[in-house]
Amino acid sequence: MKIQHTLEKRKDSPFYMGVFRLYDDNEVLIKRIRISTKVKTQSLAFEFCRQKAKEIAANGFKDIKSDRVLFKDYALEWVSNLEYKRGTILSKENSINNHIIPVIGNTQIVGLVRDQIKELDRALIAKGLVKSSRANHLYVAGQILNHSVEDGIRQFNPMAGYSPVTTREEREAVPKEIVPYSKDECSRYVRSALDLYGIRKEQGMGCIILLCTGIRIGEMLGLKRNNVLFSDKKTTLEIRQQYSRHEKNTFTSLKTKSSRRDIFTPYILFNCDRILKEYIMANGNRRSRLFTLSRETYAYHHRRIIEKAKLHYLSPHRLRTTYASLVANRTSNIKNLQRILGHSKIDMTINIYVKFVEDDVKRDYESMKDLHSLAM
Repeated sequence: MKIQHTLEKRKDSPFYMGVFRLYDDNEVLIKRIRISTKVKTQSLAFEFCRQKAKEIAANGFKDIKSDRVLFKDYALEWVSNLEYKRGTILSKENSINNHIIPVIGNTQIVGLVRDQIKELDRALIAKGLVKSSRANHLYVAGQILNHSVEDGIRQFNPMAGYSPVTTREEREAVPKEIVPYSKDECSRYVRSALDLYGIRKEQGMGCIILLCTGIRIGEMLGLKRNNVLFSDKKTTLEIRQQYSRHEKNTFTSLKTKSSRRDIFTPYILFNCDRILKEYIMANGNRRSRLFTLSRETYAYHHRRIIEKAKLHYLSPHRLRTTYASLVANRTSNIKNLQRILGHSKIDMTINIYVKFVEDDVKRDYESMKDLHSLAM
């Protein structure tokens, strides 16, 4: 047996494709596969193909995957070769074994079509899974099919552009109302964070910063020591990271251009500036960024704080809603709040972030008594 390889330039990808042809001893073509080289220059792509051909020949042509392989066998091989965190791999294994394989596992991967993807979606609906859960399982199936395209087994991914079906119940469902924390609940949150972690640990300090300043978690992860300024009368947080349209999910960039702003006392609530100063004195000189943990880690510790304080659950990002609701009822100009939150349009601030807080309604009721007594 022998193998030959050529290069192919695709119109829908900047990378070269390596085309490998496998011949038997009588020089009869028995297999043709295409593998993405993941490089953009011809010389590097050619070197990749040359090395890959040597590896395939050295392994006795075992790396040549048959197009008759079943989806379940290919999926299990794919997940076993992942280099993700253990928890992520276990999550994908659970999705494959319990939700995907029972429906399309016995189908040849080369013969999988769009109708079978829809059948998988309907099967997930029958199990009672919500749209977000179904989207996660379908995403795993899409990853497997994308990998099969890179291996040259398939020519295209049948899941391209597919989105989960929205059921009638989901269309008619009333959105769950977001109830922000009151002033007393926020105080309990801060005390619980300090009881669990103290001032020096970033697990608790990061959650306190999210609540007391209303910044996004990505903006918090980008804070450096020189972004926090202390003076006798006020503390200022400078949100000064670079804005990039192509790097919105990294801590090095802002969400929008209008997100570049300053947050200063008294808009830093619950005496957080004093706590922040002590935290920086303990940790600020040892590293360039003040907060180095991942979003998932902060979400975990945020949940621990909520459980200790015995509060209803709000996601870390929804702490911005609490912040906006508390400040909105105490500021004379709502435009100030828009600027502090970093919104480009005030409609977002008023209609999405500012919510009803029971404590403020009671305070407004007391302030309206004098007008009520003047009624004829």
